[in-house]
Amino acid sequence: MKSDARQAYESLLDHLQQLARVTAIHEQLAWDELTMLPDASTEYRGQQLAYLAGLQHEIACDPRLDEWLSLVDGNGETPAEKINVAELRRRHLLSKQLPKSLVEELARVTTTAQHEWAIAREQDDFGRFGIWLDRVVALKREQARCWSADRDGYGALVAEYEPGLPFSTIQATLAELSAELPKLVQDRVAGQRPRQQPPPLTGNFDIATQRRLCEELARQLGFDFRRGRLDTAAHPFTTHISAHDCRIAIRYNEHNLAPVISVLLHELGHALYDQGLPPEHFGEPVGEPISLSVHESQARLWENPVGRCVAFWQFALPQIEDAFPAIRGLWTPEDIAADLRRVEPGINRVTADEATYNLHILVRVELEQALLRGDLKANDLPAAWNSAYERFLGVKPDNDREGCLQDGHWAAGMFGYFPTYTLGNVMMAQLAQHMPSAILLIDEFITRGDFKVIVSWLRINLFSRGKQLTTAEWAEKLCPHELHAGLNIEPLLRRLGR
Repeated sequence: MKSDARQAYESLLDHLQQLARVTAIHEQLAWDELTMLPDASTEYRGQQLAYLAGLQHEIACDPRLDEWLSLVDGNGETPAEKINVAELRRRHLLSKQLPKSLVEELARVTTTAQHEWAIAREQDDFGRFGIWLDRVVALKREQARCWSADRDGYGALVAEYEPGLPFSTIQATLAELSAELPKLVQDRVAGQRPRQQPPPLTGNFDIATQRRLCEELARQLGFDFRRGRLDTAAHPFTTHISAHDCRIAIRYNEHNLAPVISVLLHELGHALYDQGLPPEHFGEPVGEPISLSVHESQARLWENPVGRCVAFWQFALPQIEDAFPAIRGLWTPEDIAADLRRVEPGINRVTADEATYNLHILVRVELEQALLRGDLKANDLPAAWNSAYERFLGVKPDNDREGCLQDGHWAAGMFGYFPTYTLGNVMMAQLAQHMPSAILLIDEFITRGDFKVIVSWLRINLFSRGKQLTTAEWAEKLCPHELHAGLNIEPLLRRLGR
């Protein structure tokens, strides 16, 4: 006869799989909402997602969990069981602190807010979105109060995405970069030659042809289309619906291919991580990525060390020229790589160069904290955004579409998400330094489109291990004996040319 502890653990696994199934349905409806939902269906989709969010909450708060968790011997018998039990205890406690009505209202409001944001962005009409941003902020403030006694509760919201890092560590890392980056950017800009005109990869490019090109590039880099899709959305994203269903959505540009390829590589970094997770543990915490910042390190690894090197463009440019013969011979791989390494403070985060990218993040972190504290009202966001951009980057958007409406994170309720981008950049630089030089410096393999060595190393050392390490332990593994739980900004600063 099975022991009470073993029966309790198997009940916990059944519970996790039930939650995973409901979450997968939620994720698939959310994907549909962002890629192909008819405009008139938004309100009902909000009702559907609210219902599912409430159901997820009920499952996560199931009172039987307390009994099962108390019966499990210690924290579980195997390392995987210990991770599952510890993480389930943490999540169960957090879920119980949130009223079901708040969870449902957040799902309902953010569904409409994302729809209104997309229209407001297209029409350059912040007022249309501002009233919904007010509602989202109020709900996120209430959520933070359930988890924290702090005035804004920002640390608690960040911990939703980064449970493995103390908020003090995150604050210290951001503060160090805030002190170092402005001077680094100023020096890089001053030392550059004038930009080549016109910039590489600009012209007129058919969207359908771009889509076919991106699908082929994704396949060659290792994305498994038997277990995934590539679609279009107003804001690029990747979603992991099940062990065999990972979906990428990017946006195209009729006049500039460089940001299209950059975004594709970024989202592929996320997707390769998701497709490399251990499928036998899908639905269990141990089978999940370590954290959002580690996930972001993968996106930035492909976007930057790979996507900005000459060898990658020796591989990609001939295919781009085959797709668009009118640009054949206009630029060399060296031209494109050099242009992508330029430092030019601009108004857009997604297309920002490596050196200024984290300044874009610092703007958003400052503003979302002000919104949560109540120091900044939604209606005042456009002016505050423009002022912050002048302070941090010395530029000012011409309109709200290119300014405070460029990201969809706040419409989705993702307050506290933005720091993970910068933490991911720090880890990316540490990872690029830590990986054997034979992995990232095999130009002859990259030139001919053989990315198996890079992907295989990552699968063995990161993807297949799931959540066996915490974020802090992963950072410590990359750069041991450093301050701030292994996080060290020096490799990033060196990469950026300090």
